[in-house]
Amino acid sequence: MNRIAVALVASSLAWLSPGMASADNGSGAFDWVWQTVNQNFYTDTFNGVDWNAMQTKYRDRASRATTREQRAVVINEMLAELHTSHTAFYTPDTPEYYHLLGLFLPMNPWLAKATASALTDGKASYAGIGIFTQTVNGQQFVRGVHDGLPAHKAGIQLGDRLVSVDGAPFHPIRSFQGKAGQSVIVVVERTPGASRTLTVVPAMLDGSTMFVDAMAASTQVVARDGRNIGYIHAWSYAGQQYQDILEGALLFGALKDADALVLDVRDGLGGASPSNLNIFTRRCLAWTAISRSGAQNTLGSCWAKPVVLLTDNRSTSGKELMAYAFKRGRVGSIVGARTAGAVMAGTIFANEADASLLYLATKDVRMDDGARIEGQGVQPDIDVPFQLPYAQGQDARRERALDEAVRLSKQKD
Repeated sequence: MNRIAVALVASSLAWLSPGMASADNGSGAFDWVWQTVNQNFYTDTFNGVDWNAMQTKYRDRASRATTREQRAVVINEMLAELHTSHTAFYTPDTPEYYHLLGLFLPMNPWLAKATASALTDGKASYAGIGIFTQTVNGQQFVRGVHDGLPAHKAGIQLGDRLVSVDGAPFHPIRSFQGKAGQSVIVVVERTPGASRTLTVVPAMLDGSTMFVDAMAASTQVVARDGRNIGYIHAWSYAGQQYQDILEGALLFGALKDADALVLDVRDGLGGASPSNLNIFTRRCLAWTAISRSGAQNTLGSCWAKPVVLLTDNRSTSGKELMAYAFKRGRVGSIVGARTAGAVMAGTIFANEADASLLYLATKDVRMDDGARIEGQGVQPDIDVPFQLPYAQGQDARRERALDEAVRLSKQKD
């Protein structure tokens, strides 16, 4: 378990060396990425790819790009040739840029200088509504709604097609830029051809805190078939604060008296450690506090009741290592879909010229039994098919996980 935890830290929190450099915004940005990969990629065989040929193949296209976003598309096409996780180029034109920067900025003071032009009051913040989106047949659909954030409050649902924002096509950054605290009109399709208009008030979302807030807001108890099932969604697991939220809810908070738990680790950032499972696997000690009036309050040191882990193909990095340990240790059932198979150890590099980021796989990761999860992922015990477009807020995988939690709870009786 300790060896797995070491691999996790490498994979999810990255090897934090100050890879800062300067390059112009044209072909120089492309050359900086190519050279950084050439010098630092985890293997000098480049997974069998002729890396010099990739420079020739993509450089002219990058130099002809007229915008930063267009250039980023070309660079990421080149990086995709390596078929390796934790290898991507990010610019301030995407929410993922701020999510990644929010993760590493508190631990790396040098990043503040390199990305100063993209920061708001020194923070990795952007105006947004708190959603993940996915392109299907050229259209944008909502694949995740962050609990407690503006989209959730406004009633945007899983599977909604984003038609427009204030009359213009949806863009995850430009649609809300400069509009924090103001009402915007979002038109969605919940069923094909039937649009509806929603009013949403964007907020400044801090990449270092937004997933903490969303995880806390996701905590709930679902009454089902005579059982009370606890549910919590770890949108990110990159830091002890996420484990603290889970343990607080299970041992002292809203989930304390639940009959079973569904721990949702779909989407978002990785960062989980197999040691996070200790709350489910260690021997429990319970104690009871008795007041003068005779009132009693019993507390425990761990969660001894059934637990279901909910995964999908966007459960990445440390979440996959935790899923691997969860399955190997037979902690409970895994429901959903195979994890992403993205567990390489990455290093963050920053280009001071345009504040862009390169996240690059610099170390391979093997489990302590020799298994390599990269490109394979972790298969769930119960695979649940799911179609995103026009899901109308119906999360089939979550529902199946709740059913499995009920089954395990009754089985324990």
